[in-house]
Amino acid sequence: MQRRPWTRLLVGTVIALCTGGAEAHAQYRGQVAVGLGPAVVAPAEADTPAGPGLNGHLSFFLSHRWSVSIRAGVFRTGGDGARLRESFVGADFGLHFDLGRWHPFFQAGVHVYEVRFRAGPGAPWEKSTDPGLQFGVGLEYFLRPTLGLRLTLEGHDVLSDLDASFIELNTAVRFYF
Repeated sequence: MQRRPWTRLLVGTVIALCTGGAEAHAQYRGQVAVGLGPAVVAPAEADTPAGPGLNGHLSFFLSHRWSVSIRAGVFRTGGDGARLRESFVGADFGLHFDLGRWHPFFQAGVHVYEVRFRAGPGAPWEKSTDPGLQFGVGLEYFLRPTLGLRLTLEGHDVLSDLDASFIELNTAVRFYF
């Protein structure tokens, strides 16, 4: 049986990523992380299609387990002429677990949401600024001690007359300083 060169490369890459090196891959007290990445947002309203988004954050680690973050994001959803544009800014607390290169985490926070909604193609835009809550769970994989890839599933409960609550799946590249 003849082995293909790409098979060795693939197996070697997987082994290197899973076993890691001797370097520590932990967040430390006083460390700062900056992240930015794309998101897919599904509104709580069942008949509104999902849409793309973007979010970013600046995190400060209070200890190796606890962090506080300032976050912001924007997205757009809708179809058939109806549109929903939403942006948010807020603060989150995070609880992190160190499993080598893998770091599962939980986060919760308070945000302010600006919602713009249009019922149809010719309808005027409605605007509402409301508070809300955010809860999330995720996993971060460290490529290096200063570089991580993050995947997060979040629920946002917007306290608004408009049905503006949503679920967000986002990814981010995080740089640690």
